[in-house]
Amino acid sequence: MWLYRVPVDELRGMQVHMDAAWALLSPKVEYLRALKQRAKVEVLLGYSSNVDHGGFNIRAESLRLFTELGVDLKLYLVMLPDDPA
Repeated sequence: MWLYRVPVDELRGMQVHMDAAWALLSPKVEYLRALKQRAKVEVLLGYSSNVDHGGFNIRAESLRLFTELGVDLKLYLVMLPDDPA
């Protein structure tokens, strides 16, 4: 398994993280497409918030990471309870 965390502050928008991942992976698209023939290739995104109505916006251009690789967008959302302190 290969795990990579983009060097972007956690408080930046989801599209900023996706664009940083694309900048890293775009030169390797052909390799990753070929790798899909013999291995499972997934891109997983996580999001957490301490607000019960938190969310984010993803620009269409930021989805190129998934369309170019031909992989599904998988999101893991975690809504944490408010800190009473």
